[in-house]
Amino acid sequence: MTESVAIGSILRRGIYQEGLILHATSRLLTSLLATLALLFSQPAQAAVNAEAEVAAAMFAASATLAAYQKTADAKLRAERERIVALRAQLKRQRAGAAAATAAQREAEANLAAAERDFVAQLAEKDRAFAQEIAVFRDQVKDIAATPEGAEALAMFNDGDEIGAIEILDKLRAANDAARERRVAIESAAEGRRIAARSAAGSVGAIALAAMAFNLFGVASKVCTIDAMQPGLSDSCGAIGLGNRPSKAERVA
Repeated sequence: MTESVAIGSILRRGIYQEGLILHATSRLLTSLLATLALLFSQPAQAAVNAEAEVAAAMFAASATLAAYQKTADAKLRAERERIVALRAQLKRQRAGAAAATAAQREAEANLAAAERDFVAQLAEKDRAFAQEIAVFRDQVKDIAATPEGAEALAMFNDGDEIGAIEILDKLRAANDAARERRVAIESAAEGRRIAARSAAGSVGAIALAAMAFNLFGVASKVCTIDAMQPGLSDSCGAIGLGNRPSKAERVA
Protein backbone atom coordinates (compact mmCIF):
# COMPACT_ATOMS: atom_id res chain seq x y z
CA MET A 1 0.00 0.00 0.00
CA THR A 2 2.76 2.38 0.98
CA GLU A 3 4.69 1.51 -2.19
CA SER A 4 1.63 2.22 -4.34
CA VAL A 5 1.19 5.67 -2.74
CA ALA A 6 4.87 6.47 -3.31
CA ILE A 7 4.73 5.38 -6.94
CA GLY A 8 1.57 7.42 -7.48
CA SER A 9 3.19 10.48 -5.95
CA ILE A 10 6.25 10.11 -8.17
CA LEU A 11 4.09 9.77 -11.29
CA ARG A 12 2.05 12.82 -10.38
CA ARG A 13 5.20 14.90 -9.84
CA GLY A 14 6.61 13.68 -13.17
CA ILE A 15 3.39 14.53 -15.00
CA TYR A 16 3.31 17.98 -13.36
CA GLN A 17 6.94 18.71 -14.21
CA GLU A 18 6.41 17.52 -17.78
CA GLY A 19 3.42 19.84 -18.02
CA LEU A 20 5.56 22.78 -16.89
CA ILE A 21 8.20 21.95 -19.46
CA LEU A 22 5.62 21.66 -22.24
CA HIS A 23 4.02 24.94 -21.19
CA ALA A 24 7.37 26.76 -21.14
CA THR A 25 8.31 25.27 -24.50
CA SER A 26 4.97 26.29 -25.97
CA ARG A 27 5.39 29.86 -24.74
CA LEU A 28 8.93 30.01 -26.17
CA LEU A 29 7.77 28.74 -29.56
CA THR A 30 4.87 31.21 -29.60
CA SER A 31 7.20 34.09 -28.82
CA LEU A 32 9.68 32.97 -31.51
CA LEU A 33 6.96 32.62 -34.14
CA ALA A 34 5.60 36.05 -33.27
CA THR A 35 9.06 37.57 -33.64
CA LEU A 36 9.60 35.89 -37.01
CA ALA A 37 6.18 37.02 -38.22
CA LEU A 38 7.02 40.60 -37.23
CA LEU A 39 10.33 40.48 -39.04
CA PHE A 40 8.89 39.04 -42.23
CA SER A 41 5.94 41.43 -42.18
CA GLN A 42 8.27 44.46 -42.34
CA PRO A 43 9.03 45.61 -45.90
CA ALA A 44 12.61 45.03 -47.04
CA GLN A 45 14.66 48.15 -47.47
CA ALA A 46 15.22 48.88 -51.14
CA ALA A 47 18.81 48.65 -52.33
CA VAL A 48 20.36 51.94 -53.33
CA ASN A 49 20.91 52.41 -57.08
CA ALA A 50 24.56 53.45 -57.03
CA GLU A 51 24.64 54.53 -60.70
CA ALA A 52 21.61 56.77 -60.20
CA GLU A 53 23.19 58.37 -57.14
CA VAL A 54 26.44 59.00 -59.02
CA ALA A 55 24.45 60.68 -61.81
CA ALA A 56 22.63 62.83 -59.23
CA ALA A 57 25.89 63.89 -57.59
CA MET A 58 27.41 64.85 -60.95
CA PHE A 59 24.35 66.89 -61.88
CA ALA A 60 24.39 68.72 -58.53
CA ALA A 61 28.18 69.28 -58.51
CA SER A 62 29.41 72.85 -58.19
CA ALA A 63 31.42 72.40 -61.40
CA THR A 64 28.26 71.48 -63.31
CA LEU A 65 26.40 74.49 -61.97
CA ALA A 66 29.28 76.82 -62.88
CA ALA A 67 29.48 75.42 -66.42
CA TYR A 68 25.69 75.70 -66.81
CA GLN A 69 25.68 79.33 -65.66
CA LYS A 70 28.23 80.20 -68.37
CA THR A 71 25.96 78.98 -71.16
CA ALA A 72 22.88 80.69 -72.52
CA ASP A 73 21.56 77.52 -74.17
CA ALA A 74 17.75 77.55 -73.97
CA LYS A 75 17.60 73.78 -74.55
CA LEU A 76 19.83 73.12 -71.54
CA ARG A 77 17.79 75.52 -69.43
CA ALA A 78 14.58 73.64 -70.28
CA GLU A 79 16.30 70.30 -69.63
CA ARG A 80 17.48 71.44 -66.21
CA GLU A 81 13.95 72.51 -65.28
CA ARG A 82 12.66 69.08 -66.38
CA ILE A 83 15.27 67.33 -64.23
CA VAL A 84 14.31 69.39 -61.18
CA ALA A 85 10.66 68.41 -61.75
CA LEU A 86 11.56 64.72 -62.14
CA ARG A 87 13.53 64.75 -58.87
CA ALA A 88 10.63 66.38 -57.02
CA GLN A 89 8.29 63.73 -58.42
CA LEU A 90 10.61 60.90 -57.35
CA LYS A 91 10.93 62.37 -53.86
CA ARG A 92 7.14 62.34 -53.50
CA GLN A 93 6.99 58.72 -54.67
CA ARG A 94 9.63 57.67 -52.17
CA ALA A 95 7.81 59.42 -49.34
CA GLY A 96 4.53 57.68 -50.16
CA ALA A 97 5.84 54.11 -50.42
CA ALA A 98 7.66 51.92 -47.90
CA ALA A 99 9.26 49.85 -50.67
CA ALA A 100 10.34 50.71 -54.19
CA THR A 101 7.57 50.26 -56.74
CA ALA A 102 7.90 49.65 -60.47
CA ALA A 103 6.82 53.24 -61.13
CA GLN A 104 9.42 54.53 -58.69
CA ARG A 105 12.20 52.50 -60.30
CA GLU A 106 11.17 53.78 -63.73
CA ALA A 107 11.15 57.37 -62.48
CA GLU A 108 14.59 56.84 -60.94
CA ALA A 109 15.98 55.49 -64.23
CA ASN A 110 14.48 58.36 -66.24
CA LEU A 111 15.93 60.92 -63.83
CA ALA A 112 19.42 59.38 -63.91
CA ALA A 113 19.40 59.23 -67.72
CA ALA A 114 18.36 62.89 -67.94
CA GLU A 115 21.07 63.95 -65.47
CA ARG A 116 23.78 62.05 -67.34
CA ASP A 117 22.66 63.52 -70.68
CA PHE A 118 22.66 67.04 -69.22
CA VAL A 119 26.23 66.67 -67.96
CA ALA A 120 27.33 65.14 -71.29
CA GLN A 121 25.90 68.09 -73.25
CA LEU A 122 27.73 70.55 -71.01
CA ALA A 123 30.96 68.57 -71.43
CA GLU A 124 30.65 68.82 -75.23
CA LYS A 125 30.51 72.62 -74.94
CA ASP A 126 33.25 73.09 -72.34
CA ARG A 127 36.51 71.08 -72.61
CA ALA A 128 37.79 72.22 -69.22
CA PHE A 129 34.52 71.18 -67.57
CA ALA A 130 34.65 67.82 -69.36
CA GLN A 131 37.98 66.99 -67.75
CA GLU A 132 36.98 68.48 -64.41
CA ILE A 133 33.76 66.46 -64.16
CA ALA A 134 35.62 63.31 -65.24
CA VAL A 135 37.82 63.63 -62.15
CA PHE A 136 34.75 64.25 -59.99
CA ARG A 137 32.96 61.23 -61.51
CA ASP A 138 35.86 58.93 -60.64
CA GLN A 139 35.91 60.19 -57.05
CA VAL A 140 32.15 59.79 -56.57
CA LYS A 141 32.17 56.32 -58.14
CA ASP A 142 34.78 55.37 -55.56
CA ILE A 143 32.44 56.55 -52.80
CA ALA A 144 29.50 54.59 -54.25
CA ALA A 145 31.55 51.42 -54.73
CA THR A 146 30.36 49.98 -51.38
CA PRO A 147 26.75 49.60 -50.18
CA GLU A 148 27.48 51.87 -47.22
CA GLY A 149 29.00 54.52 -49.45
CA ALA A 150 26.10 54.35 -51.93
CA GLU A 151 23.59 54.71 -49.09
CA ALA A 152 25.45 57.69 -47.66
CA LEU A 153 25.66 59.26 -51.12
CA ALA A 154 21.90 58.82 -51.52
CA MET A 155 21.36 60.58 -48.19
CA PHE A 156 23.64 63.40 -49.30
CA ASN A 157 21.81 63.77 -52.61
CA ASP A 158 18.49 63.95 -50.75
CA GLY A 159 19.81 66.81 -48.63
CA ASP A 160 20.49 64.80 -45.47
CA GLU A 161 24.03 66.07 -44.93
CA ILE A 162 23.99 65.20 -41.23
CA GLY A 163 23.15 61.58 -42.01
CA ALA A 164 25.87 61.45 -44.64
CA ILE A 165 28.51 63.26 -42.56
CA GLU A 166 31.02 60.44 -42.92
CA ILE A 167 31.31 60.94 -46.69
CA LEU A 168 31.36 64.74 -46.75
CA ASP A 169 35.15 64.78 -46.49
CA LYS A 170 35.38 62.48 -49.50
CA LEU A 171 33.02 64.68 -51.49
CA ARG A 172 35.08 67.72 -50.53
CA ALA A 173 38.22 65.93 -51.66
CA ALA A 174 36.51 65.09 -54.96
CA ASN A 175 35.61 68.74 -55.50
CA ASP A 176 39.15 69.79 -54.59
CA ALA A 177 40.64 67.31 -57.04
CA ALA A 178 38.30 68.52 -59.78
CA ARG A 179 39.16 72.17 -59.11
CA GLU A 180 42.89 71.38 -59.12
CA ARG A 181 42.46 69.61 -62.44
CA ARG A 182 40.66 72.60 -63.93
CA VAL A 183 43.38 74.99 -62.71
CA ALA A 184 46.05 72.72 -64.20
CA ILE A 185 44.21 72.59 -67.54
CA GLU A 186 43.76 76.38 -67.68
CA SER A 187 47.38 76.97 -66.62
CA ALA A 188 48.66 74.60 -69.32
CA ALA A 189 46.49 76.29 -71.95
CA GLU A 190 47.77 79.71 -70.90
CA GLY A 191 51.34 78.43 -71.05
CA ARG A 192 50.77 77.15 -74.60
CA ARG A 193 49.32 80.51 -75.66
CA ILE A 194 52.33 82.37 -74.22
CA ALA A 195 54.75 79.95 -75.87
CA ALA A 196 52.97 80.33 -79.21
CA ARG A 197 53.11 84.13 -79.02
CA SER A 198 56.76 84.01 -78.02
CA ALA A 199 57.60 81.63 -80.87
CA ALA A 200 55.71 83.80 -83.37
CA GLY A 201 57.60 86.89 -82.14
CA SER A 202 60.91 85.09 -82.40
CA VAL A 203 60.19 83.88 -85.92
CA GLY A 204 59.19 87.41 -86.96
CA ALA A 205 62.34 88.91 -85.47
CA ILE A 206 64.54 86.33 -87.17
CA ALA A 207 62.80 86.94 -90.49
CA LEU A 208 63.30 90.69 -90.22
CA ALA A 209 66.96 90.25 -89.31
CA ALA A 210 67.46 87.86 -92.19
CA MET A 211 65.89 90.31 -94.61
CA ALA A 212 67.80 93.34 -93.27
CA PHE A 213 71.23 91.72 -93.32
CA ASN A 214 70.57 89.42 -96.28
CA LEU A 215 71.42 86.41 -94.08
CA PHE A 216 71.65 83.20 -96.09
CA GLY A 217 70.69 85.28 -99.14
CA VAL A 218 67.10 85.59 -97.88
CA ALA A 219 66.60 89.15 -99.08
CA SER A 220 68.08 88.38 -102.48
CA LYS A 221 65.83 85.35 -102.92
CA VAL A 222 62.70 87.20 -101.82
CA CYS A 223 63.43 90.26 -103.95
CA THR A 224 63.91 88.17 -107.09
CA ILE A 225 60.68 86.16 -107.03
CA ASP A 226 59.75 85.96 -110.73
CA ALA A 227 55.99 86.30 -110.35
CA MET A 228 56.33 89.67 -108.61
CA GLN A 229 58.80 91.38 -110.94
CA PRO A 230 59.78 94.07 -111.66
CA GLY A 231 57.79 95.81 -108.92
CA LEU A 232 59.21 93.74 -106.05
CA SER A 233 62.80 94.21 -107.18
CA ASP A 234 62.27 97.96 -107.57
CA SER A 235 60.83 98.16 -104.04
CA CYS A 236 63.74 96.21 -102.57
CA GLY A 237 66.17 98.50 -104.37
CA ALA A 238 64.41 101.59 -103.05
CA ILE A 239 64.96 100.48 -99.42
CA GLY A 240 68.37 98.89 -100.03
CA LEU A 241 67.46 95.19 -99.69
CA GLY A 242 68.94 92.26 -101.55
CA ASN A 243 71.42 94.36 -103.48
CA ARG A 244 68.68 95.18 -106.02
CA PRO A 245 68.74 98.36 -108.13
CA SER A 246 66.03 100.94 -107.71
CA LYS A 247 63.60 101.63 -110.52
CA ALA A 248 65.52 104.72 -111.53
CA GLU A 249 68.75 102.75 -111.64
CA ARG A 250 67.11 99.95 -113.63
CA VAL A 251 65.69 102.17 -116.38
CA ALA A 252 68.72 104.45 -116.58
